[in-house]
Amino acid sequence: MSDKERDPATTTETLETEASFSGESEGIEAPTSEGEPGDPAREWEEKYLRALADLDNYKKRAVRIAEDERRYANDRLLRELLDVIDDFERAVASTSPDDSLDDSPFRAFHSGVSMIHGKLLGMLERFDVTPMDVIGQTFSADEHEAMLRVPSEKDSEGTVVQELRRGYLIGDRVLRHAQVAVATTPEPQNDDEE
Repeated sequence: MSDKERDPATTTETLETEASFSGESEGIEAPTSEGEPGDPAREWEEKYLRALADLDNYKKRAVRIAEDERRYANDRLLRELLDVIDDFERAVASTSPDDSLDDSPFRAFHSGVSMIHGKLLGMLERFDVTPMDVIGQTFSADEHEAMLRVPSEKDSEGTVVQELRRGYLIGDRVLRHAQVAVATTPEPQNDDEE
């Protein structure tokens, strides 16, 4: 059998056996993986492993950042689109087909505006944009923007009592804060009116 046809494992075993018979392996110790403190080889190995770990962490962080950028890349466009949706909601709410004089073109126009509004809301849902439900919730600066304070006896202080502009979430993040009116305790009335 020629040297080229030998199995590498067999070749290694043969060389070790030959070396043990010839006495060449005496006095040579196999390096240990632990090494001694201050051993330059061990220090370089530790540096190498740290560098590998840093590179792995960098790769994971880069993937996470890229995913976040992809997920939230459309934030600015979606925020601007929310203003258009607000206008459609006001248009639909300000007129209803019952307000007109059975005018068929007006009903068709109102129906068309309502359909466009519905399609816009459906598009937002496909991008994981959902409206916030804020009425009755406790005010949170993370989700709400307080525009008014309204005295209320029936609602506890800090409760959102009115939604002035709808807020939206994209996934679990706030896309647009809801503008709200917050309940406060009413000031006591003076009976000393003269």
